[in-house]
Amino acid sequence: MGAQTMLVQEGQAVSSLILPADAPEPIQTAAEELQSHIEQMSGARLPLLIDPEARPGVKMYLRTEAQGPDLGA
Repeated sequence: MGAQTMLVQEGQAVSSLILPADAPEPIQTAAEELQSHIEQMSGARLPLLIDPEARPGVKMYLRTEAQGPDLGA
């Protein structure tokens, strides 16, 4: 079995949702809905961030195709 990616560990968020500073409304809404669903399942609220370096851990990037493939990695 391959390595596991943890979003939440022991009830604490160990990942973040990363949005571009100019994220359009549908992307912002999608991020908030994903954040809410993960919180409902785990009890942990993942932070929504613009700066991927603001917090360590797993990062999930939410962006449109038009915003390009550069994920800041």
